[in-house]
Amino acid sequence: MTSERRGIFTFITAMSLSGTIGVFVTEAGTDPFTTVFWRCVFAAGLLFLYALATGLLKRPYPAPKLILLALLGGCFLVANWLALFAAFRHIPVGLATLLYNVSPFFALIFATLFLGERPGWQPVGWVAIAFGGFLLASEIGSLEGASLLGVLLTLLAASLYAGATLIGRRLKALPAPLTSLIQVSLGAVALAPFAGGISAVPGHAWGWLMALAALPTAAAYILMYDAFPRLKLPQIAVIGFTYPLVTILLDALVYGHVLGVQQWVGFALIAFASLAVTLKWRLLPRLTSAKQEMI
Repeated sequence: MTSERRGIFTFITAMSLSGTIGVFVTEAGTDPFTTVFWRCVFAAGLLFLYALATGLLKRPYPAPKLILLALLGGCFLVANWLALFAAFRHIPVGLATLLYNVSPFFALIFATLFLGERPGWQPVGWVAIAFGGFLLASEIGSLEGASLLGVLLTLLAASLYAGATLIGRRLKALPAPLTSLIQVSLGAVALAPFAGGISAVPGHAWGWLMALAALPTAAAYILMYDAFPRLKLPQIAVIGFTYPLVTILLDALVYGHVLGVQQWVGFALIAFASLAVTLKWRLLPRLTSAKQEMI
């Protein structure tokens, strides 16, 4: 098996594992704080063993600035999990995951507002298309009460994940598994006072919480880190949509939540616009090229 093929297979596996999050969270049935706390605790243990086995804990140790940045990114990441898991209680898991895929556009907006980046009008056009897809997929005109709250929580989660992504761009010097270990360790410590503790977790939930930490967290992260150096950006962008597709499929098979035609059209617009921004496609052809063709 070539390095590229291994990367493709590994990344598909990682995204497929990520797509199981909703089922594990729903079946555990614990509140968001307790769910995220135990996810962080178990994942920290697994990632610590992985880092120890691969020599990531040996000297030289990371610079304090990198550790502080990783901790800041961890605040955004853990808060994102809390918001997303809370959303699962109000709208179908598949729909929440579908809407969650607007996070690249929040990253684009935040980079413009806070980092002084100037994306130009082309990415802004793709953001407008993605927003149109969001309106279709969420059927926001017919939402009320709990379902509206679920959509808003999903948007909050997407914006928090975008913030974590922007911070992650500044952590290239820190090995990715070590970054994740720092972040889930932070989550375990920060959420300990708010989690229900052992007595608040029903007996049947332990297996689901352990699986949540082992499969779509520790295992998925390790596989992603192995795949990234072997793949090109277009491959990563396309394969990344395995995650929401697996989630939507499982939501339909396990819970009977089937998306309507309008929601699939909305998802297609979000996916297409996300790929366009990632791969830097042009919304319209260059005017100079068009003029040359006319001559």
